[in-house]
Amino acid sequence: ERIDQLLASYAPGTILVTAASPGFGHMSFSDLLLLRAGENVETRATALRNLTLVRALTRTFFDNALKGAPAAPAALPGQGYAELTVRTSGG
Repeated sequence: ERIDQLLASYAPGTILVTAASPGFGHMSFSDLLLLRAGENVETRATALRNLTLVRALTRTFFDNALKGAPAAPAALPGQGYAELTVRTSGG
């Protein structure tokens, strides 16, 4: 509810992306969790998937914001990133 209020307070077109992936958090933006996973196959797979999500989000952001490319964050879940929920503020 608080997030809905916060998103509604931002300018129209503001994008909120939520990742519903196990273990996804601040450190998912680095390869540290992948390195810490060592030989644990399950932990390594989770860390690698989360790093893949971060890369897709980052690439889409830069393509859209800096290159002016028609990269649409809302298309990400349909491109194989089902863990992502993309919402846009209406103003």
